[in-house]
Amino acid sequence: MQITGNDIIDLQLAAAENNWRRRGYLDKIYTPAEQELIASATAPDIMVWLLWSCKEAVYKIVNRSSGARSYAPQQFDCLPQTCNPYMHNAVSQPPQLNTVADGLTTIYAPANITGSSYTGKVFHNGNVYIFNSIVTHAYIHTVAVTQHPPESAYINSLFPHSIIINISSNTKEEMYNVDNYTQILQSSGIIAAQQQVQKDPQDLPVIYDTITQQVTSVTISHHGRYLAICC
Repeated sequence: MQITGNDIIDLQLAAAENNWRRRGYLDKIYTPAEQELIASATAPDIMVWLLWSCKEAVYKIVNRSSGARSYAPQQFDCLPQTCNPYMHNAVSQPPQLNTVADGLTTIYAPANITGSSYTGKVFHNGNVYIFNSIVTHAYIHTVAVTQHPPESAYINSLFPHSIIINISSNTKEEMYNVDNYTQILQSSGIIAAQQQVQKDPQDLPVIYDTITQQVTSVTISHHGRYLAICC
């Protein structure tokens, strides 16, 4: 089973909850090389949360594959390699939402979305992971997978389909349960009617096929106003 990790950051909430400029904050989380990236970045706030999102996404892969619960952020060494303009063109989607589709990502949002797309690698305990991050004015979303050679083959074949939803404050509690995750994926046509999102013995989400009894990976992240599901 291909294991993926995804992480979404609500930039408004991150700015309100964290002062990364306070003394010692960066030293606890980021490697010296990563701190140089932050210091030289045109938008250092964005680079801080981009790197954090990459670390979180890969940690979820490590946690699921090994069961390890301890998290030492400095042991996840992030190396962004490419950055390109990114845009989603919104089209009509009921109810009261617009859907934006671009390749492997579906975004439910009120308007067109523009930003940047980053790709790169994360190194951890001798393993290499690749990531793809979308950076907008409102959020950062990262999807990570284990690197498998040849490099040219896995970019399109191994990154999962992603759904990003902007959640209003009065629906957050309703959204964060497995039944709603199932409904979202089924209504989007990503999983079939006989497939359901369930929790495994580690309390991690999986997609279970009630007919074939096959289990596949799904990764879920939510922060502030946003929910992201990848499978």
